[in-house]
Amino acid sequence: LTFGDFNPALYYEKYRNIDQNIIHTSLKWGGGNDATRQKRVRAYIESLMMMMRNKVLINGGNVSATRIIWFYPASMSQFVLAQLQDIWRSLHQQYFPAAPALVSYSESEAPYYHCSAGLPSIHPSINIDIGGGSTDVVVFQRDQPKLLTSFRFAGGALFGNAYTKGASLDNGFVKHFMPPVELFLASNYYSLFNLNSVFNQLKDPLKNVSADLVSFFFSLDSQSNSQIAANHLDFSFAQLLRQDTDFKVMYYLFFGAQMYHIAHLMKSVGLEMPQHIFFSGNGSRVLSLLDITPNWSSLNRIAALIFEKIYETPMHKDGIQVHRNDQPKEATCKGGIKKLTLTAFGTQDSAISNVVYVGDESRTIVSETGGNYQGVRMKYAGIDNSMRESVVEEVRRCLRLLLQQIPNEFNVGNFGVPIGKMQSYYAVLDHSLDGFLQAGLLERAETTSQEATIEETLFFYPLIGALHRLGLAIANKQV
Repeated sequence: LTFGDFNPALYYEKYRNIDQNIIHTSLKWGGGNDATRQKRVRAYIESLMMMMRNKVLINGGNVSATRIIWFYPASMSQFVLAQLQDIWRSLHQQYFPAAPALVSYSESEAPYYHCSAGLPSIHPSINIDIGGGSTDVVVFQRDQPKLLTSFRFAGGALFGNAYTKGASLDNGFVKHFMPPVELFLASNYYSLFNLNSVFNQLKDPLKNVSADLVSFFFSLDSQSNSQIAANHLDFSFAQLLRQDTDFKVMYYLFFGAQMYHIAHLMKSVGLEMPQHIFFSGNGSRVLSLLDITPNWSSLNRIAALIFEKIYETPMHKDGIQVHRNDQPKEATCKGGIKKLTLTAFGTQDSAISNVVYVGDESRTIVSETGGNYQGVRMKYAGIDNSMRESVVEEVRRCLRLLLQQIPNEFNVGNFGVPIGKMQSYYAVLDHSLDGFLQAGLLERAETTSQEATIEETLFFYPLIGALHRLGLAIANKQV
């Protein structure tokens, strides 16, 4: 029963959870055949519907004229997405029976319409929406969305537990940064009693996962946390990360791997190099941890270098500019409203193709039938040993570019990356890549049929495990 057995945890990360309550996170990834998790998802969405309807009524609005837009990650399997759509439709009919039809957009497409205002370009533009579980990418040509791709390589790749199942705090960031966070909270135990209570619950390795604990760490900021600000304390977890050089290579590899993959994808379908790259989503805060300069000149240069290497041609004279909105959720919502307006007035072409760049050495493209770009129809069952070996070798090619070739042309020390450790980093990363790839495929198989067409790249599966391994090595002073 919604608001009975299930309640949205509005106090999460702010106040202690009472013992009889169990908090579940990452609900939108809880699809598949798990009936209990489906009940949680439905109850959560129903609680949102009830609150939205009541908000409209309290403010004297018209329930029958209320338009609701919801957003989804494009990397979801079609089965899980269909389950979500069915839940949204049935609850919308229940709580807003006479309202206009429900609208849903990709999380990566919507922010572009808000963030790109005043930045026209004759070259393609990219919007990259990085969440905790997935990254959605849309390529635009003259303000029209042309290509969509998505993959499970997002904030969780840095702050999560890779392919570990169940509760675990086995993460390099947790191991390295928990002591200073714990010291700050303990030093202000009584003035920050509620936050200490939350921390004591989240640090239990038998009940929690590292991504949730790191999310709590990020909330500890005197600029945004009311409890810290009210006590006139000066603390910022994000600032701790910016000042620390040991983990800079993690952000560099995260950003570089995404640029590498997107550059290959765009080249493979015949698109020219972009000019504007817009980042949205909470996971995009990683960029501000890597490049602390006001205009992100180093990020712009790295992005351009990677595209030049992949395209094997100099960058166009307009160069690449990387942008990020400081209010990513707000940008998504405002962009969704603008897209709805553009669609209503017929100023937007909806011909967008879902394309998967598999990430092997043969540059295999999987695309939907009748789309803008030619590709093959490859099923998960068709992934053989040869394909897996090819993907692993492509990952190694990417790592060599980022850790060996790029540093010869650009001083990555500008980011604070220890340039003397590049070979050591590579040695740690180039370990069990094939095993991590297999782990990623098995995880995908939990929600996707082997007879389904490949829905996301295989390229990041090995990198998720490799980055997790590198983070632990850094925290343990092994590199």
